[in-house]
Amino acid sequence: MLSPPQADDQFAQLVEQACSGNEDPGRQPGFVMAQAAESARLCIVVARLPLDRAASPTTPFDRFGGDPLAVAFITELKGTSIVPRTVLESAFGLSPAEARVAVALAQGQTLGEIAKSSQLSRNTVRNQLAAVFEKTETRRQAELMRLIGKLGQILPIL
Repeated sequence: MLSPPQADDQFAQLVEQACSGNEDPGRQPGFVMAQAAESARLCIVVARLPLDRAASPTTPFDRFGGDPLAVAFITELKGTSIVPRTVLESAFGLSPAEARVAVALAQGQTLGEIAKSSQLSRNTVRNQLAAVFEKTETRRQAELMRLIGKLGQILPIL
């Protein structure tokens, strides 16, 4: 159950539009912004799966009766770790402590909060962040977050 209440209706309408045979193939996907349990902010994207019958008369989706299909991508807009710490360690050679700092920043924590929760001095956390910048070839937190966000976009595919 999504909220506001009209989000459920919007979602159902987007799926129906995507699955109707009347949709323009070049149409952009539909979007729904909603809340779920525990106030998680969600972005739901609904798009029609392109099935080119001319290029491939049989597809894995034929078991669905050949009807148009829609796919929904749901992502939480805040809160969770974008990339597992171990991925950052192996991708950039970060130490476990450096990776924890990067993940905590990606989760929205400040350097002060990271220092307090790790029982480290703020200066130690700053030094760890400097090492993260060097190893990831970034210079600012915004650049680092963009890099982590890009990794987060491809990881679910792998």
